[in-house]
Order: sequence, then structure tokens, then C-alpha cells
Amino acid sequence: ERQGYQSLVLATKNDTCTSIAQIEKDIRRTVPGHEFEDELLVKVRRVLRAYAMRNHQLGYCQSFNFMAAFVVSVA
Repeated sequence: ERQGYQSLVLATKNDTCTSIAQIEKDIRRTVPGHEFEDELLVKVRRVLRAYAMRNHQLGYCQSFNFMAAFVVSVA
């Protein structure tokens, strides 16, 4: 069954998979010093966690944070 974005975001709140730990290591390096860094990182974190939950085989790869930040900032 395919899960929607909101369901995936909710499912990641208590998840402790390897991808989540890696996201947390990388997230602060995404947009250091950006005017809206805190708000942007909240959105990027949600997107990355949802993607990792949706695509378990791939999970999270280094530099996904930069792609997610770009997409979130222009959306």
C-alpha cells in the first residue's frame, strides 16, 4: 500500500532507523548561515525522513539534504 506524504511524516516521528541517524548528522551542514535556516531545516528534515521511510532500499544518501533544501526553498 502506498502511503501519502503526511502518513510518512507521522510514521518517522519515532523511527530510529540508520537513515534517520545519518540525516541528523548531515542536516546542520545543509544551509549554514541561511537567513531562514531553522525553518528551512524543519522542512528539509521532514522531506528526507519521509523519503527514507518510503524508499527503504535506498534510504538516505549523502547530499540528498542539498537537493531537498533546493526543492523546499523554491517550492
